[in-house]
Amino acid sequence: MSDISGFDWWFRDRDYVLRERLADVESQAYAASARSSARLSSQLSRLQGSLESRLNALSAAFDAYVELGDLREQLAGYGDSAAIRRESLAAIAALGDGRPAQPVDDRNTGYWVAPATNALIARVTGAPDEATEARLAEADPSAEVFLVAAAGALGHGAGVAARVPALLQPTDGRLVDSQQTIWRAVVEGSYGEGLLPVLLQDWAAWMPADDGADWWGWAHREGSASGRTTLDWIEQQASAATDRPAPIEAQPEQQPVEQADQPAAQVDQRPTGSVGGLRQLVFELIDAGYGAERELLIRARALRARIENPTPGHSEEQPDGQGAADAAESSATVAQVVRASFLQAPAGSQARADLRAAVVPGLLAAIEGETPNVLHSEPTSVLVRVSGKSVPVTADGPDRQAWAAAQRVPPVTDPANGNPRLYGFAGAAGGCIVLALILAIAGVSAVLVVLLLLVGVVFGVLAGRVLLGRRAEQQEHQRQQQSNNERIEQAVRSAQQTDATQRDAVQQSAAQLDRIRAALSAG
Repeated sequence: MSDISGFDWWFRDRDYVLRERLADVESQAYAASARSSARLSSQLSRLQGSLESRLNALSAAFDAYVELGDLREQLAGYGDSAAIRRESLAAIAALGDGRPAQPVDDRNTGYWVAPATNALIARVTGAPDEATEARLAEADPSAEVFLVAAAGALGHGAGVAARVPALLQPTDGRLVDSQQTIWRAVVEGSYGEGLLPVLLQDWAAWMPADDGADWWGWAHREGSASGRTTLDWIEQQASAATDRPAPIEAQPEQQPVEQADQPAAQVDQRPTGSVGGLRQLVFELIDAGYGAERELLIRARALRARIENPTPGHSEEQPDGQGAADAAESSATVAQVVRASFLQAPAGSQARADLRAAVVPGLLAAIEGETPNVLHSEPTSVLVRVSGKSVPVTADGPDRQAWAAAQRVPPVTDPANGNPRLYGFAGAAGGCIVLALILAIAGVSAVLVVLLLLVGVVFGVLAGRVLLGRRAEQQEHQRQQQSNNERIEQAVRSAQQTDATQRDAVQQSAAQLDRIRAALSAG
């Protein structure tokens, strides 16, 4: 009530004023209530959605727990397979520790893990049975991968080096995870030093040097990630003086035997070292199961993952069957694998030299393909606004047509300062004076003569005002024209400086390209 003026209180209807103020208060209260209600409704909706999704996830996790119990009952019927896996892992652990390993009984299951482990024991103890290993590889490809990976992990990779190229044959130019693991071990020397050049020669068809755009894109991505230009990064890779040894990765510890039979899905990540990666690959091959048991194990791992991560994102994932395992194994192109190994190889090592020889053709192709773009520079063009129009300006000067069109635009002036008004006022002033002289000679009333003279003077003043305005307008136009010329000259100087900078950059790039070509060719 304190904000109601005395005028409204006494000279307007007081009841009307009170009702008006009350209506305002009610509308404000209603608006505040509506905003609060909308905010609470939104929060409640989000809370309900979050609770509902969490309840659904927990419900799915409970269902998975029940289903996992049923699967465990079914897996109990595969006790012989589980026993073979445990004995195989125990034998591998013993071989890794330098202790005698006990042969594994296949229990008439036909499970390849038992004879493959026995063949591995024979190889490590110095009595390899090539015929048995060949039969196992022909019967099940997993056995061949197992034997090669296990031999490499136990320090006997040189004995199976001749079988590695067959395992690392790309499929449509791509290598799956298991092949990449063995490849990294080859690069680190687990299968002898002479194997890497053989593989690179076999893969030459999958690393086309004529695809310069792909190689340039790789160099551009790597350079951007390291904060350098593409040419600087390529020069850094081409120059041996800038190479730095890669850090030596610590080898992961041997997994305890009692935990080795756990599903591979529980492993956080595959170790990156060659021995650790091969060991993990062997564990995954053993954990994969055999026959109908394989599907049950895959499903059990998916259910266990859902139970351990009962979140909405995990609960919706329901991998089932062998397709889930296949989808989980990613792949990469041969070029990607080789380039990654080249970046990780220690400087000065033979592996680095072999990998460098493999990537040099691609880098040279990338440089030759991008040379026209690197050495090309467009003339600098600066846009200058003149009389409301854009005029492109280069180092040679402004665009003639645009500059002429901008100069034809008349300056903004006061319509009162036009020529017709000047002529009209001057004519009227002259006419009044002439008429006053005629009337004065004729002896007409002096008052009329004076009035005509005064009118003539007024028209003369107006004519003078128009003339002064025209002169001021002309001077303003000249100043504007001078300002436009100065801006054009400044834009020309700026374009010339930019072009000079670009020419210097192009010359530096050309010299850098020559250095890169020489460094790559010298290798």
